[in-house]
Amino acid sequence: MECNPFTTTFRKLKILEHFGINRISFGVQSTNEKILKSMNRGYQSFDLIKRTINNAKKCKFKRINVDLM
Repeated sequence: MECNPFTTTFRKLKILEHFGINRISFGVQSTNEKILKSMNRGYQSFDLIKRTINNAKKCKFKRINVDLM
């Protein structure tokens, strides 16, 4: 399942887990604000990304992927 760290809450992750999703992929792309702006994408702080990944680990997804450029 592809997710955006900016809009993915712990509650949403628990719902995905409940329905049998076992692989989650986050489209981070970059943590550099200038690069993200040049691609017309919103900035996601490293703390937000880290918290979202940690929440996914708590849900026990078998595979957690982060897309980077």
